[in-house]
Amino acid sequence: VESKGVGTAADYIAAAKDPALRATYSFLPSQPGNPDAPFEGYLFPDTYLIDPAAGVSGLVKEQLDQFGVVFSADLRAQIAQATAARPAESIQSIVILASMVDREANAATPSDRGNVCSVYYNRLKVNMTLGVDATLLYALGRLTPEPTAAELQLDSPYNTRTHAGLPPGPISNPGKAALLACINPPQTQYLFYFADRQGVTHFETNQQDFDRDIQKYGVSGS
Repeated sequence: VESKGVGTAADYIAAAKDPALRATYSFLPSQPGNPDAPFEGYLFPDTYLIDPAAGVSGLVKEQLDQFGVVFSADLRAQIAQATAARPAESIQSIVILASMVDREANAATPSDRGNVCSVYYNRLKVNMTLGVDATLLYALGRLTPEPTAAELQLDSPYNTRTHAGLPPGPISNPGKAALLACINPPQTQYLFYFADRQGVTHFETNQQDFDRDIQKYGVSGS
């Protein structure tokens, strides 16, 4: 944004908090999970042609407009109906789930997105904590490195190892592929996944197989 002369990063962040916009877009939650980033999850990632004269406010509006186009009325009606793979959902819950998928799934393997989201649905169904370290990293304000042993005990609603259910809000601005993966996930029995040292994601239905494969293949970053 700064390099193209549209505005400063600080101006963009300020524009992405404009309370006047919340009333303009019905899909924005009335109670955002992160008050410091109330539009997180809805600033659609895409390529935009922007008139520099419109400034950062124009860019934020374009991103919100595009979210409304992508998350169409048909999709909104679709998520209100339960399927064999997921319960009926709200826009907010789909965006939260998809934001985790975009942080956790291997983008190079499209099927991973749906499988990762199926793990979340399966865990929620049996009241199992999600255990997504990307949500904890969001609370810590970084993407890497992985949380330390002490940080894993952080008392935050974004710590999905210790707090049940979804985090309060999205942890990224998910793209269309992640949104669709959570709207139409495959029906699986998966409860666990991990990425090995080659970046391949393994999905498991039980702790025993999960532990065995971690020993066999290793974990990314180890």
